[in-house]
Amino acid sequence: MKRIRIIGMCLVAVFAFSAIAAASAYAEPEIVLKAGKSFPLKFSGKNNTENAELTTAVASPIICKLTLFLGVYTSAMLGEVHFVFHKCTTEIGGSTVNCQTKGDQAGLILTPLYIFHIGKLVTLGSPAKKDVLILILVTNTEFECGGNNIPTVGNLVGVFPERNKAGEEQFNKFRTNEEIEFKQASAGKQELTTFEFTLPAETKTGLHLEATLPLFGKQEAAEVAKGVGTLEPAGETVELKG
Repeated sequence: MKRIRIIGMCLVAVFAFSAIAAASAYAEPEIVLKAGKSFPLKFSGKNNTENAELTTAVASPIICKLTLFLGVYTSAMLGEVHFVFHKCTTEIGGSTVNCQTKGDQAGLILTPLYIFHIGKLVTLGSPAKKDVLILILVTNTEFECGGNNIPTVGNLVGVFPERNKAGEEQFNKFRTNEEIEFKQASAGKQELTTFEFTLPAETKTGLHLEATLPLFGKQEAAEVAKGVGTLEPAGETVELKG
C-alpha cells in the first residue's frame, strides 16, 4: 500500500513538472524592459521595401509607397500607434487617382491613434513555429480616393515573426528593433483572424477590417505590409518575450 502511495506521489510530481514546463514553453508574450526602465516607451518605424496595400475582393487595392508609424508601449501588453501613409493611389474607372485624408495633400493618409494588444500564436509544423501577434483596433478611419469617401474600421492582426528577414531571432533577447508583418490569405481576406488575449483571458475569432467602397458598399478588407520598428531614444532596447 505504501508503495502505491509513493508511485502516486511520483506521478503527481511528474504531471506537475510537465505542467510547469508547458507553461514555460508557452509563456504569455510581453514587452520586458531593462532594470530601472519604466513604461511608457516610444518607438517609430517605416515599411520595408514592399508597398503597403489595403485590399478587397471587388476593387483595385489602395497602394501606398511609403509608410511611417509612431507609437508607444504603455504597458507590457498594450500600446498605441499612429500611421502616416505617403504616395497612396488606386485605380477607379481605369484611371489612377490619389487617396488622402480629407484636407491633407494628395496621396497622404493620416490615421487616428490606434490601440494595440500583444498576444500569441503557436503553430505546429515541421519544425514547430512560434510567433507573437499584435492586434490593432482600427477605429473609424476615413480617407478619400478620387472624391469618394472610404471609411475603414475593424481589427488588424499582424505578427512579429520568430526570426527577422536577416534570420536573427527576435524573441527573448534585448533588441533595438523588431520586424512586423501583416498578410492576406487572398484579396480582402486577412491571413490571421484569431487573437488570444492574456488579460482578461479571451480568444476572439473572425477578426477583420471592413471598408465602405463607392458602388460596392461595405466590404471585408485586408492590410498587406511589412515594417521595422525602432525604439526611442536611439540605442534603447526591450525584450519581446515569446
